[in-house]
Amino acid sequence: MRKIFLLLLVLAAWLPGYRAQAQLNKAYFFYAGRSFLIESKYRDAIEVLNILLRADSTAYEGYFLRGIAKYNLDDLIGADQDFSEAIRKNPVFTTAFQYRAITRMRMGNYDDALRDFQEAIDLRPDLPGPYYSRGVTYLLSQQFEKAIEDFNTFIRYDNKVSDAYINRGASYLYLKDTTRALEDYNTAIRTNYFDPAGYNRRGALYMAQKKYDLALADFDKAVGYDSTYVPSYFHRAMVYSSTKRPVQAIEDFSRAIALDSTNALTYFNRAILRTQIGDYNRALDDYNRVAFYSPNNVLVYYNRAALYAQLGDYEAATFYVLDEHTRVPEILLASAEVLSSLDPADVEIIKQCAIETEAYEKQKWAEKEESSEKIVREAGCTIVELTPEAFAEFQAAMTNPSDALGGQSLYEKYGAKYQDVIDAITKVGEAY
Repeated sequence: MRKIFLLLLVLAAWLPGYRAQAQLNKAYFFYAGRSFLIESKYRDAIEVLNILLRADSTAYEGYFLRGIAKYNLDDLIGADQDFSEAIRKNPVFTTAFQYRAITRMRMGNYDDALRDFQEAIDLRPDLPGPYYSRGVTYLLSQQFEKAIEDFNTFIRYDNKVSDAYINRGASYLYLKDTTRALEDYNTAIRTNYFDPAGYNRRGALYMAQKKYDLALADFDKAVGYDSTYVPSYFHRAMVYSSTKRPVQAIEDFSRAIALDSTNALTYFNRAILRTQIGDYNRALDDYNRVAFYSPNNVLVYYNRAALYAQLGDYEAATFYVLDEHTRVPEILLASAEVLSSLDPADVEIIKQCAIETEAYEKQKWAEKEESSEKIVREAGCTIVELTPEAFAEFQAAMTNPSDALGGQSLYEKYGAKYQDVIDAITKVGEAY
């Protein structure tokens, strides 16, 4: 009987009446898809919704739910496509506009995100959610006045969301209105006493004002309420560093790294402190991590090279200072190639502009170096400058022939790969 029953089920799929039964089953697929989303089983949700959409390509809510699943799996492109399809099927689907906007905001596509938020608000001006999300987008795109306006609107609808005050406070802070920023951070804490984010933001503001005791109290509360909250460990470490407590700072940087092992900035700061206390080998390990996670960070190569030089390992110090960083061969060559393709009259204009702006550029660069040095010193870091004698010793080590290198200097050995570039630049320079 079981075999007959199964056969009847199979045959039913080919009968005219089965189409109506399949139609009734759509509710199940919607239910299953939503249930999997609630349970954070996003891949299962996608599989179920795929079945639904193959059966009915007009089911716009199916595309919307699948878009949410893809969003949570960080498939932002796929999520954007599904939200767009849901909107094509239903042009007044307000929530789809809102979620597509959030997706595009995460992708850094702020202009399209703002247009979608406006669509959602035009469709349902009484919904508070789009105002909050658009405010965050304005904040990320540095349109701080507009961000504040949207957070104000959202708060009028709902004054119990601490994140709204935190983000409005951040907007005020970017506008250098520290008074209102502090008021918003205080309100955020009163609204959600157990949320570490409010304490972290207020603590960071106190730290910037050099109110270190108040800052420490806030960071202590933040990690007390959430022992996995990385930003407060990082900020507390910066306070310890600024108040000459490197060991405690290193401990907090280490706690932050244990929770997030890919943050290059944390490794960088710990390396500086380890150098200060003479833990050079571990400092080198940290700089190696920075170079791995942030390979475009030029400063890490300089610091690592300086540490090698301090240890007397000149061969490992591959960041050369022979020309005091005034020559960047690849950039100069690229510029020369561009110039060669321009009209001679335009080349002359560019050359004259370069001559006239040289002094100004040097001045601005010097100001930038001065301000950067101030920031580094205020953060509690120690800047070690080479004495003229040490600098001369380093140059000599780089340029003098070495028997161990077959009569070559270190500069000749490691800089040889750039020689063709340097020769090309020389020829271009002679032409001009």
